[in-house]
Amino acid sequence: MRRFLRSRGKVPSAIILVVMLFMNIMVLDGCQKNDKGLKVGANLSLTGSSPYWSTQIKRGLEVAADESNADNPADKLTVLYEDNQGQAKNAIAIAQKLATMDKVAVMVTAHTPMAQPQQPLVAQYKIPLLATVVSAVGFGKVNDYSFLDWPSHEELTPPVAAYAARDLKAKTAITIVVNDEYGKDGAEVFKKEFEKAGGSVLAEETFGNADKDMRAQLTKLLKTSPDVMYTVAREDALVAVVKQARELGFKGYVVGVNAFDSPNVWKGLGELGEGIVFGGVTGHAGSGPDAAAFDAAYEKKFSEKPDWVSLYGYTIGKYLFPIVIQAKGDPDKIREALSMLKAPSLRGDLVMSKERKVLSKGIVYIRKGGQNVAVSGK
Repeated sequence: MRRFLRSRGKVPSAIILVVMLFMNIMVLDGCQKNDKGLKVGANLSLTGSSPYWSTQIKRGLEVAADESNADNPADKLTVLYEDNQGQAKNAIAIAQKLATMDKVAVMVTAHTPMAQPQQPLVAQYKIPLLATVVSAVGFGKVNDYSFLDWPSHEELTPPVAAYAARDLKAKTAITIVVNDEYGKDGAEVFKKEFEKAGGSVLAEETFGNADKDMRAQLTKLLKTSPDVMYTVAREDALVAVVKQARELGFKGYVVGVNAFDSPNVWKGLGELGEGIVFGGVTGHAGSGPDAAAFDAAYEKKFSEKPDWVSLYGYTIGKYLFPIVIQAKGDPDKIREALSMLKAPSLRGDLVMSKERKVLSKGIVYIRKGGQNVAVSGK
């Protein structure tokens, strides 16, 4: 190249810059072709209104990635963590970046409002999207590239509705939920199952995810004198709706799903958390050496014990990362492997359904003495 430039005499600096830029692009392109492509994108809500859930998923993934890279030094993978700040527009922009610039092999994401807008994009780019902390019904049915590993309202809410009618002897209920698919799907399933069990839903209301005052809706609802209030929301809003219901004189049962099972929610509710009934899932399926090893590795890395949410992140990484390695970063092969997933885990055996959803079993818990006590579905 230098001999060519000398033979031509003086060459304008702009032309030299263009030639050098072209050469750099060629070098980078060559590096990408030699790269095994073992990159996983993690589009999470690490800040914003409810960062707890994504933070715990990230921590579990980190422990799984550490183990994968230690066990497979010739096939090390990279997890690119991005913070969408709990904003759908940010989640969309990050998904585009991960697909086009970072060229990840698969994406992991969390939360219904952030996960659902990414679904058309992943189908367009033909990159699998594995969502968690999403309870909306039918997420995996949207397209061939959408997968869900989190209990949806189909698992969480029916046992709660049945328990309310059968064990709490409730005859009437109201529902007040956040006005997106997470809340509305829950209210729809609860109404169907509670009425099937012989109960009656007297009235229904919704509120915005950022709302702090639900007294107007609650005042209308509580005029019906219900036995049970079913509510689905996130973090601060969930705390607010329970507190305000009690302030307005509601003395019946509060029921919901695993959104309650966050240390931020229990701390915010204090004594008002006592007696709340919610649908959840099991933690460790056993107490063997694998469970002990995870607990020890997590505690060493983060100076605290793992909880059930970080366990989800860890178990997702334990089956996803080997799939990425075996597929050599090929998104289509990863999609095929996820579609046929059957894997042991600390949560028990994991099986992907035809609707591209990891099957879960709902368990009913009641909060007693600051602890979750399983009362149904064990």
